[in-house]
This record gives sequence, C-alpha cells and structure tokens, in this order.
Amino acid sequence: MYQEYFQLKSAPFSPTPDTHFYVENDCPPPLFQEMVEEVNRSNGFIRIVGDAGAGKTLHCRKLLNALHCHKKRYRLIHIPHPRLSEEGLLLAMAQELRISGTTLNSLRKDVICQLKQTLKESRVNVMVIDEGQTMPDDTLELLLELAELGDSTQQLLRVVLFTMPVDKEVQGLPTNRRIQERVTLERTLCAFDREGMARYLDTRLQLAGYSGSPLYSKEALDALFNSTLGVPRLINLLAHKALVNTYHAKLQQVQGLQVRLAAAATEIAPRIDGQDSPMGWFSRLRQRAI
Repeated sequence: MYQEYFQLKSAPFSPTPDTHFYVENDCPPPLFQEMVEEVNRSNGFIRIVGDAGAGKTLHCRKLLNALHCHKKRYRLIHIPHPRLSEEGLLLAMAQELRISGTTLNSLRKDVICQLKQTLKESRVNVMVIDEGQTMPDDTLELLLELAELGDSTQQLLRVVLFTMPVDKEVQGLPTNRRIQERVTLERTLCAFDREGMARYLDTRLQLAGYSGSPLYSKEALDALFNSTLGVPRLINLLAHKALVNTYHAKLQQVQGLQVRLAAAATEIAPRIDGQDSPMGWFSRLRQRAI
C-alpha cells in the first residue's frame, strides 16, 4: 500500500520473522556470534529465553540459516514443534537424520548410532528446538540424556533451546534444575531501549530500500517507544500501521498522532491521552514486558 509512496522495495515491518531484516540488539552483547561460538564448543548446550514477541523465532531462523550454509561441518536436527513424547522426539530425530527402516524397538539405538556416525565424518550434530517451553518433562529428560552421551573430547549432540520464561514453580522442578546445570550459555532476549529502537527502525527501512530523510519524527519515536517499550513484535506492528496512517494522511514523515492512532486501534498501550485502553492480547504482552 505505502511502499511506492515511500519508495520502498519491500515491506520493512512484516509480522513474519525475516532474517533479511535481522537487527542485533546491543543488550545483551551480540547474541548471534555468541550462539555460533557456543555451538562450536564440544559440550555446547544453549538456552535462549524470551517472552512472546521478543524475537526468538527470528534468532532461531538466523542460526538455522547459518548452519545450513555449512552442511559439511554441521548435521542439523530442527525440532520446530517439540510437544512430543519421548518416542515422538526420537522419531522426529530419525526423520531429520534420514534414518530409514528403523523399528520402534531399535529407534533409540539407531538414532545414537547415526549421531556417532556423524562424528566419525568430522561433523557436528546440532539440535535446534523452537518453542521449548512446550516440551514435556519426560521428553526433556530424554533430551538431557542424549546431550550427555559422548566421550572426554565431545558430546554426541549439541543443543540450542529457544523457550519462553518459566514460572518460579517450574524453575524448582528436578528436570529444570538439571537443564540449568547442563546449560553452557543462557541469554535472555531483552527489548530495545529508545536509542536501539530508533536504530532498529532505520536499519530495517534501509534494508527495505529507503534512502530519504528520517521517516519517523522525534515525537513519533517517543510515542512508538512509549507504546511498545521496545518489544520487537510490537514495534513492527505499530511501525507498519503508523506508515499506513501517514500514507492516508498524505504526509512525508510519521508524526506522533499517526503512532497514537495505530496504538489505539491495536489496543497495546495501557494509557492513551489519559485513558485506559481495553485489555487486549498485546496489552497483556506489554505488561509482561514491564
């Protein structure tokens, strides 16, 4: 709708995670490089924690793409939907490892045998799990057992687990304590600060082909940060809607009004012009971010 109007080659704020528009957050230290370095450690077990909208899926896809580019070094096992039984996890691994002709009785043995064969080929087995918070405890126990297999030089399997934060009650459970003990790198995805959000917007606009003067006014940036608190999914949503409003208003720069109208229509800001907005899903997400 507004791409031609603002001379954009592509949509800069699509709701679908796109690694072309990956922007590193300065807080914590550069995460992608840390993940790659840890994957290359002999006992790497990574846990990336983030609330809804914080960018877990984008980071997951960024890592998957990088590993796919080096197939001679990495044997990738991607588990996007880990709400699986122990048998289900082994079946998913067998599929990713291209194991054929196995039976349920020999499934575990065949998976371990293939993991060992990968190491003999001087390759690294890396399991990347998205939505890790949905994995049942028994399946997590199996994952930990597999991640412990190996010798004094390296484990058979390195793991990258993307997950939502867990409640305090869950943190004290035996399985979660075992994971905490096994983890070699844990990072929490944090929201962008005000300066980081402005950089995030500018970078994505440039990647979309924009080369004009600043597209968001200072007032618009203030309103956007106040409404989203720097949560990436919310930034994308409001930044897009604000551009739509600016296009309809025939303006050349997004102003605070366009952002506030977008926020009011989306029900994400707890207070707009002094009034409490309805408690929609994004409102609850924002309060969790606080």
